Amino acid sequence: PGHADGRHASAPASYRVIHLAPGAIAVYPDINARGQVAFTMVAGERTTAFFYDGATVRNIGSLGGAHVYANDLNDAGQIAGTSLDASGIESAFVWSVAGGMRDIHVQPGGGRSYAHAINNRGVVTGSFNDSARPFRWSRAGGMEDLGVTPGLPEPSSGMLLNDNGLIAGRVTLEDRYGDPYTRAFAWTRAGGLVDID
Repeated sequence: PGHADGRHASAPASYRVIHLAPGAIAVYPDINARGQVAFTMVAGERTTAFFYDGATVRNIGSLGGAHVYANDLNDAGQIAGTSLDASGIESAFVWSVAGGMRDIHVQPGGGRSYAHAINNRGVVTGSFNDSARPFRWSRAGGMEDLGVTPGLPEPSSGMLLNDNGLIAGRVTLEDRYGDPYTRAFAWTRAGGLVDID
């Protein structure tokens, strides 16, 4: 619409809706700065993760099991998540179009692992071991056990990280009545794990 002084307003924003896949959403979708989307759907007895590159939706596959969860997506199009392997054990992975799905082997030889977040440098955080300990993983450095905070034992997990490597996570504890509650921690290379809650 025109203004009283003869100037014209900017064009209104336009949108389009793209139906990506049928089924029920299992994990909230992630979208990156390039408009790519990672999402997880439940269909029948399977939980499947997908990647939308702006034109095509592709199934990202699995590590051999029937359930895959895409938990985070970075601006390079890399997905961090968790897949059941052929033995039915949860395993953390990193996926990309070029490299496919890579089991990041946070605990070789057994135990569960979960990848919760990936930053734009391809660094992943999550938890590993059946008792749940936080980890940091990169292609160059492999898996690093972040330990536990003094006075805050397992289970704990890295949940988010930024491009500078700061990791934020949570520790699940029980009060004196046996009821669970959560505290937050932060991790840096210089300071290690710090209880921030």
